Amino acid sequence: MSESDQTPQIFNMSKRHAKLKRAQSRLNDTGRTSFIWDYIAAEFCERLSAITRQFHNVLITGPMIQYVNDFIEAGNNAISKDAQIILEAYQSEDALRYKAEQFDAIITGGTLDSINDLPGALIQMRRFLKPDGLLLGSIFGSGSLSTLKSIMIFADDDAVRAHIHPQIDIRTMADLLVRAGFKLPVADRDNLIIRYSSLFDLVSDIRDLGLGNSLSTHTAIYNKASLYRALEKWTELQEEDGKVSEHCALIHFNGWAPSPDQPQPAKRGSGKISLAEALKK
Repeated sequence: MSESDQTPQIFNMSKRHAKLKRAQSRLNDTGRTSFIWDYIAAEFCERLSAITRQFHNVLITGPMIQYVNDFIEAGNNAISKDAQIILEAYQSEDALRYKAEQFDAIITGGTLDSINDLPGALIQMRRFLKPDGLLLGSIFGSGSLSTLKSIMIFADDDAVRAHIHPQIDIRTMADLLVRAGFKLPVADRDNLIIRYSSLFDLVSDIRDLGLGNSLSTHTAIYNKASLYRALEKWTELQEEDGKVSEHCALIHFNGWAPSPDQPQPAKRGSGKISLAEALKK
């Protein structure tokens, strides 16, 4: 049975690959980096700085590959300067093929929300990790691009089209880490509000991220009437300073591959004092 028979193909991987590649070309042509990728990479560097062990075999996927030097130079030298590092630029994270227990750290940011099999990708990554290996990631969560979504719905008028794919919430992300077999999972939400003077600036930033519509379903191209309606809605949403707020919900997460050396929760019923008694004191 083929992968397409087992997993619903929500996303077109060829479209996804092309958009990510085109986004990198746009940034290379201007010598810029995306501020969202910069933000996620800085978050990863901070978390790496809090780790007291070293990683010597590391996999980095998606747009995060451009920050490999930042990760190596992060405080505490969590990633060894002579580490063997594999960079996966555009390959879908649910289609990676590596040996079991090949890496002691995997870093992935910003692209896991646009793959067809997120649970399968997390299970595979856990298998790729050595015991007590680290998965460090970030994903766009529910609520991201809510303003653009409302504008597109208005512009569509009576038509029903999918422009932005569904996204998961923080609880679902934490549950998926546990189901994939990760230990000591942590997931937290980071809500960014980005202010734009122009709808076209917002669209340009999305293109720089490679986050355009990669859904398998056909999406009609906007005509002039739809564009005018989108601009009409934009004007309606403008605040006193003439700008419109867009939202970006980032779910940062990490988990560790199982190892007998990790801290273990106490057995149920092994407590010596009740919670009620502790609170009284």
